[in-house]
Amino acid sequence: MSLSVDAPQEETFNLAMNYFNEKRMKISDSTPPHYIIVEFGSWTSMSFDNGKGEVEVGIEKKDGKSYVNLDFDFSVNYLLYFIIAIISALIVYVVLSSFVNTWASGISNPLLRSDYLSRANLYVISGALIVFFLGILVSVIEVSMTRKRFIKEFNMFIQSLASKKE
Repeated sequence: MSLSVDAPQEETFNLAMNYFNEKRMKISDSTPPHYIIVEFGSWTSMSFDNGKGEVEVGIEKKDGKSYVNLDFDFSVNYLLYFIIAIISALIVYVVLSSFVNTWASGISNPLLRSDYLSRANLYVISGALIVFFLGILVSVIEVSMTRKRFIKEFNMFIQSLASKKE
């Protein structure tokens, strides 16, 4: 994602640093006046628009303007939701399988029991897969909302301060 700012590169860098400090984001690395790495989001107050991630901010000067490139990295967030989705799917599978086995124990005919178990196993696996994919979907939605919120707030901050300085 790239944003255009009507300000010199050094000033844009300072505006970006002010924004990150004001929002209490952790600045992992910075090389004035063109590069910043920032960690944002929180594990303790996770919401759909506050996912944990990292953004690399590259600031380039061109034609008297600055261009801010935002490169987001949500790999830690994706990994967390992937692990949660796998664990949830396994729990669903174990719980449903135990119910199916309990119900199947009442069937005395071995052929009917095996037919029942194979059909029920299909439903159990389907349920576990649905839970898994819902977990992944939640992660994708959270990342999308976080990215949109971050870009919107950052752009509004940078543009408002850049226009005030003119």
